This record gives sequence, C-alpha cells and structure tokens, in this order.
Amino acid sequence: MIRTNFFSRSDHTILAASALTVHQLWRHRRVENCSVDCKLMNSRSAEDDNHRERRLELLIGRLPPRIRKAVRWLRQPSRRWARIPAGLLLILGGVLSILPILGLWMLPLGLVLLSDDLQFLRNMTGRILKWVEHHHPQWMGLPAPPEAEVPDPG
Repeated sequence: MIRTNFFSRSDHTILAASALTVHQLWRHRRVENCSVDCKLMNSRSAEDDNHRERRLELLIGRLPPRIRKAVRWLRQPSRRWARIPAGLLLILGGVLSILPILGLWMLPLGLVLLSDDLQFLRNMTGRILKWVEHHHPQWMGLPAPPEAEVPDPG
C-alpha cells in the first residue's frame, strides 16, 4: 500500500505511468538523493565490473574455440534461461568430478556463468580473478611478472 505522505505527486505519476513497483521507486529515489560517497562507491563498482569483464575475457580467450563460442553465447544477457541451468549442471559436474568425463574444471566455469546473474557470486569471482591475475598471470595468457633479483650473498 502506498502512503501519500511518503511519495510526492510526481512519484504517483511515475508509478502509474511506468508500472514501477514501490521497491523500484524507492531505489530510484535513493539514487537521486545519494551522497558523494555513494556515487563514488557506485563508480568503483562499475570499475570493478569492467576489470572483472576484462579478466574473464582473457580467460575465455584461452578456451578451445568450440567451448569459447559456447561460453560467449551463454554469457549474453538474453541467454539467462540457458545460462542458469548450464551453470548449475556444470557445478554439479564439478562436484561429481570423481566420475569419468566430468572434472573439477566444471566447478569454476559453472560459478562464472551463475555470477552473471547473482551479485554475491559476481563479487566473489571478481576477487578471485583479481587474485589470479596478480599471482598467476600466465593462467590468463599474460606475461609473468619479472622475478625480483636476489642479491648474491658471496
């Protein structure tokens, strides 16, 4: 139920015209009244998403061509109906990796596919990809960092 003292007249017009839910309207109102810190946090989140996408593309580029094509097809926003079941099946296959054909490689691929739709998984995979890029860049096809020279004790 909408309380009239909470929403302004223009909010009621927006709600009726665009069929927004009360929750969406409240989120819209909070974004408009967002402080500088909140806007900075949102820009960091967008920047983190850009870095995550770049790192994912580096990994996807290392896949065999047929799998690469399938993963890119599944990652399209309109393919959510296929991405969620595929991600769940890949996770299940990763858990059952003791069986022939199935392998542990299926678990991270399933998590990455599901992370496109679930925010907490997106944050987790973003942190994991950042760690991989810093500690094992060769896994992403990047050159390994130069080894620090250790002075000769003699």
